[in-house]
Amino acid sequence: MGVVFLSFAQYILNTHVIFGAGSISALAGIVKESTDGGLVAIITDDETGGSQLDSLQQVLPTPVADSKEFPRQIFKVLSDSLTIASMTKLAAELNELGVRSLLAIGGDGAMYLAKGVAAMMATPGIANLNNANQRGSTKVFCIPTSPGTGSELVSEVILNEVAEPTAPQVYRGAGLAPDWTFYDSKLIANTPGNLLLEKAAAGLCQAIEAFVAVGSNEVTEALASNAAKSLGLMHSP
Repeated sequence: MGVVFLSFAQYILNTHVIFGAGSISALAGIVKESTDGGLVAIITDDETGGSQLDSLQQVLPTPVADSKEFPRQIFKVLSDSLTIASMTKLAAELNELGVRSLLAIGGDGAMYLAKGVAAMMATPGIANLNNANQRGSTKVFCIPTSPGTGSELVSEVILNEVAEPTAPQVYRGAGLAPDWTFYDSKLIANTPGNLLLEKAAAGLCQAIEAFVAVGSNEVTEALASNAAKSLGLMHSP
């Protein structure tokens, strides 16, 4: 039998990942340590169910006015379009309020908004998020309810500019990576079936991309194969 040598591969994540049923119960302690008395802003979108949002707020400390013991909470609803202008405005508002933690719950839109706004809070006036190479004091916590595209992990933000809504702009920078990501299967189980199917299809597309990518290797192919099997979209040999 011949010896098979794997191609060299290195994977580095700048994001802490916690997964498992009920994993968001660990969120309160981590947020408390990260905020240092600052406010907490919750960013959500149309892919977040009411019960999922309730579950998130239940694990957070009860707001106490003028106290550093528990962070106060602010609820922000994601607008229909993600633009530099709207994110710049929101970043300035949250900086003025003293927000130190952004909790993004939902789909891609909530994740992109939180990551982009945090980068703008770290570097006020930045217009090109490709230059977002450093993290500020505001922490980003991603809680995907319909994972599939990886927006809750990657150092990337996709925006839709008003002038060309069909041509999204992709920004990549080291400062766009979230600090923490929580994969709570109990929370995800409450996501409507049509959304889960949509994200499963997105996951399959990414698995196929990993197979055909120019830089693919034995490791990426094994991960892609396992992903497809986990989605029930590929039969084991």
